[in-house]
Amino acid sequence: MLDAMFELGREHGCEEAWVGTEPDNVAAQALYESRKEPHGPAEAFVMYVYRL
Repeated sequence: MLDAMFELGREHGCEEAWVGTEPDNVAAQALYESRKEPHGPAEAFVMYVYRL
């Protein structure tokens, strides 16, 4: 799924992609860390979620 997302982004001229997960989702973090081309460590950020 990540490969497909990255390819679609390249096709549309995107230069960067990001993914996020909950701090306790160790499996997702391991997947993201396993990518062969990381451009840096995970970043801390604040996200607000609104139920519509």
